[in-house]
Formats: sequence, structure tokens, C-alpha cells
Amino acid sequence: MAISLEFPHQRSEHARDCLPGSFHIDRAGCILFALVLLDRLLHGYVISVEGTNSLSAVALTTFYWIGETFAVLTVSAGLLLPSLAFHLNHGAFGIRARFLLLQIAPIWTRVATGQDQLILAKPQQARRRVPAP
Repeated sequence: MAISLEFPHQRSEHARDCLPGSFHIDRAGCILFALVLLDRLLHGYVISVEGTNSLSAVALTTFYWIGETFAVLTVSAGLLLPSLAFHLNHGAFGIRARFLLLQIAPIWTRVATGQDQLILAKPQQARRRVPAP
């Protein structure tokens, strides 16, 4: 019996914008975590048979620290990449929108000062209105 790692297909709009490689990075991190757990099991067996100062125990301990570090980093990178890709794709628009808001802020403050209610209309509707006498 073979073990198969299959994940459901992501159909949401956000999932299509994500980097497909991030799911593979998550899988690699999960496999590394499984290997680290296997390492701890083997380490317990080696210590009980050969002792704590054996070459095998030292090698397994070294692999544990390196493997755990890389597992955490790969899972973190796999989880971070989709949101990073989203921000990189939409970042230029956001910066431009913020810049435009900074430009119109003084004008908006001048227009809105002293107004209890301010109704904004589309430009076509604003031209059709007849000013009150």
C-alpha cells in the first residue's frame, strides 16, 4: 500500500493568483518534518543500543537540528509566498493610489471644511444639475 499526498485543488480566485510553487514548498517542509520525527525515533533507538556518545547518535542529533531548521523555513516560505505574490502584483497600484490620495488631501480638506453633509456625484450628473438661486 503506497501513501499518496494529494491536496484538494484550489478553485478560489486568490488561489489562482498564488504562486503554485508555494504548495510544493509546503509539501517539502512537511516531508522534512516527517524525516525529523523519524530521526528522533531512530535517535532514541540508537541511544538505547549504543549510548549517547556514539557516532550515529551525534550524526542523528546534527541532522535533527539542521533538518528542523530547514523544515520550519520551508513551511514558512511556502505559507508566505502566496501573500507576498499578491502584494507584489497589487503593490504598484496601491502605491500609486496612496500617492494620489496624498495629492488630493489638501483640496479635499478645503472643500469639506465647514460642510455638514457633502454629497459626491458622478461628473455627468454634476453637469446636469441646475444651481440653486
